[in-house]
Amino acid sequence: MKTKTSTASLNTDLILSDTHDNQVRFVSPTMMLKRQGSELVSCSLIGEVDLETYQQIEDQALFNLQPDLKGPNSDGPFSARRPITIKMVLHPILMERLTPYVKQIQAAVDYVLGLSQQPVVDPLLKAESWFITTFQQQQAKATVGYQTFWHFVEIHTLKDGLLTKDFLSGTMAFIRQKTNLDLSALEADVQSQWSVWEAFSQANLNPESDEIRQHLEALFQKDFATGVQSTTEGMDALVRTDEETAESPLFSVVRCFFVEADWDILRYPDSLTLELKTRGSQSEWSCLAQVDDIQDQFLFYSFCPVTVPAECRPKLAEFCVRANLGMVLGNFELDFDTGTLRYKTSVDVEGSYLEPAMIRQLVQANLETMDHYWPAIMKAIYGDVSSIAALSAVE
Repeated sequence: MKTKTSTASLNTDLILSDTHDNQVRFVSPTMMLKRQGSELVSCSLIGEVDLETYQQIEDQALFNLQPDLKGPNSDGPFSARRPITIKMVLHPILMERLTPYVKQIQAAVDYVLGLSQQPVVDPLLKAESWFITTFQQQQAKATVGYQTFWHFVEIHTLKDGLLTKDFLSGTMAFIRQKTNLDLSALEADVQSQWSVWEAFSQANLNPESDEIRQHLEALFQKDFATGVQSTTEGMDALVRTDEETAESPLFSVVRCFFVEADWDILRYPDSLTLELKTRGSQSEWSCLAQVDDIQDQFLFYSFCPVTVPAECRPKLAEFCVRANLGMVLGNFELDFDTGTLRYKTSVDVEGSYLEPAMIRQLVQANLETMDHYWPAIMKAIYGDVSSIAALSAVE
C-alpha cells in the first residue's frame, strides 16, 4: 500500500522535558505524519536547536540518544553560528494517540499544542517518548551531521519485541555505517530469520582490528539488547501513566480554544468540562463548555444567573417553547425542578474533527442569543406579563 506523507508547522516553539524536568526548546518545529490508508505509520518532529542545546542532549543522552547509538559525524563538527536541525520519531505506543488525526495533520498539531498548555507534562511531550534519528547543520561549504541507530531501524518493531527481521536489518545497516565492514554474510543470515546471536556467532566477519571487534561485541552484548528492551518496557509504563492522565483529544481542542481566546476559566469540574464566565451588554453569566467523548459531541451552555421562581416556571416553560420555535443552532432549556434556565448550542463531530472555527461559531451564537433574550427573560420572571408579551419585546 502506498505511503502518504503530510507536514505542518507548529508555528510556535515546543518544549519537551525529561524525567528530571530538564527542558529542551525546539524552534518552530514541523510535524510529519506518514500513513498507509487510515493507518498511521510514523510521527516525526523536525526542529532546530542551538549548539548548547545539542550538547545538552548529547551529554544527558536525551531522546534515547545513548552514546553507542550515535553514528559517525560527517564532514566535521557543528558550528555555534548556525542552528542544528533535529529529526526524531515518536514511540509507536504513544503514536496511537494521534491516530484519530491520521488524515488531518493540522488537527494533530492543534492536539499537541493543546497538550503543551497543560500544567502537567503529558507523556507525548516527554523526551523519553521520542527517538532522535538525525542531526544536520548546513554550513558554508557542506552539510555536516550524523544519523543515529534509530534512523536505520523501523521503530514500530519495538511493539513486537527486539529480534525482528526489520529491526535486525536496520541494525546491520547501522553497524555497516559505523564500522565500514562487509556484513553481507551476516545480513544473509538475518534475512533467513536467524537470531542475531546465532548469526553473529556463525558469520565470518574477519575484523581488521581488535578495536573493531570489541566495538561489535560491545554493540551486541546483553547490556545493549536489554537497554533497548528496557526502553520498550519503560514506554509500557509510560503509557500506563498516560492512559490514566491523558486528556481527551476532543476536550484538548476545546480547552485550547478558550485559553487562546483569553476566557475567564473559573475551574475544571471534571476532565471533560470547563466552567467559564462572560459578560453581555446587560448582564454577566456563567457558561459551561462540555465534551461527550463517547458520542463525539461538543456542548456549550449559557446559564441565566437568576433562578426562576417556582410560581413562574409554567410561564417560563411556555416562554422556552415559543422562543425555541424556528431556532437553528440551539435551544432554551428549563429545569422545572430547580428553576435553572439555560441556552444550549451543540455539534456532533463523529467521523469528523472539531475545528476552532466551529467552536467559535457555536459559542458566539449562544452568547448573542442569551444576550438578545435577556430583557424578555427578566420581563417574564419579574413582570406581570405573559410569555407572549415578554417575547414581543425582542422578536
